[in-house]
Amino acid sequence: MDKSLFFNRKSALAILTLFVFVFAFQMAEPASAATLISHGYKSFYTNSGDHYKLTWNVYRTGTYTAVDKLALYSYDDGSKAYLTCYIKKISSTKVYVKSYMDGRYYGSFTATVSSTTSVATYAKSFVTQFYYGVKRQ
Repeated sequence: MDKSLFFNRKSALAILTLFVFVFAFQMAEPASAATLISHGYKSFYTNSGDHYKLTWNVYRTGTYTAVDKLALYSYDDGSKAYLTCYIKKISSTKVYVKSYMDGRYYGSFTATVSSTTSVATYAKSFVTQFYYGVKRQ
């Protein structure tokens, strides 16, 4: 067998394998396009004296979509609750929020926002609204 022919087959196979990996990587990238835009935690007491810690991550998943992931921990009884909110700007002045608590559907609502409010801005402000809602208990 001619060694140059064997080398050409080996090179062609290596180039083809590299092409397949590059193509697969480019196809997978849009699925992981969520960008972390805010994160943090806050320890606080409610008006009734309960001690909690709230942690959050806010992701922009597209031009008109975002996801809030919040976790609420009780220092008093050790309980935890996880809230995931999918936020979508459905018009220039309306935002739709669909939420899940501990993996189960929790509720949805439509909110009116300023026409200059981006979905990312609303998603970050939602964390603040949630915090004050729990704090008032």
